[in-house]
Amino acid sequence: MKLVLVFGSLLLINSYLFAHGGNKPGPHGGQIKMPGMFHTELILNGPNDFKVYLLDMKFKNPETKKSMVHYSIDGNRKIACKQKNSFFICKTKKKLEKGMTLKIYAKRLKKSGTAVYKNVMKKMPLHTKSKVKSKMHHWL
Repeated sequence: MKLVLVFGSLLLINSYLFAHGGNKPGPHGGQIKMPGMFHTELILNGPNDFKVYLLDMKFKNPETKKSMVHYSIDGNRKIACKQKNSFFICKTKKKLEKGMTLKIYAKRLKKSGTAVYKNVMKKMPLHTKSKVKSKMHHWL
């Protein structure tokens, strides 16, 4: 009985983790993280700029009103990103390189949290103009 309980718990935890990011691209082709009761989607446009979408729990409804995004690279000072129609655009003076950690400090409506993207340039290709279809599913 204990074995069934342990196996069931591991299966539930594993599916929960993959439902909130994992390796599948988000609705705009970027990498998903869950810093709180919302999702961030990071899209690299180049080595010096990136987009951040603030999505709801169902990976929809990007929100910029009453929201904000700051970032830091490798624990350095926080820098504010600029609000656009449905996303935030972030520009860096320092070129993003393999091995760097990018922290996204986000507030979506009244909820806030920090998303950590480790070794961001190694794990994410630069975004191209082609449309990427996402198969992101919310399992729970």
